[in-house]
Amino acid sequence: MMQFLSLEKELKINDKSLLYFYSHDNIFPISKTIFSLLNNIEINLNIDILCIDVSHFGNLIKRFEIETTPTFIFYKNGVETDRLTHIPTPDEIKQAAGRDIL
Repeated sequence: MMQFLSLEKELKINDKSLLYFYSHDNIFPISKTIFSLLNNIEINLNIDILCIDVSHFGNLIKRFEIETTPTFIFYKNGVETDRLTHIPTPDEIKQAAGRDIL
């Protein structure tokens, strides 16, 4: 289930995770596109998605070396397997996730 991080201590990277870093300020024009994409990823690829608003979590920005939004970070077994720093196409998501997660 897609979750929005409200406390830093809630961040848990599990077996199959996708961290989605976004800025609330620049998400409005593309929100329907992004959230539709995330919903499809979650359902079709069986990935846990955690959405993180960069304006609230400065420590996480440093920890994960976020330089731009949106940033999608894919994990398997707690290890980063891929990173996309743009609005990806469904094929790019599938490739990033499929390489190590599926």
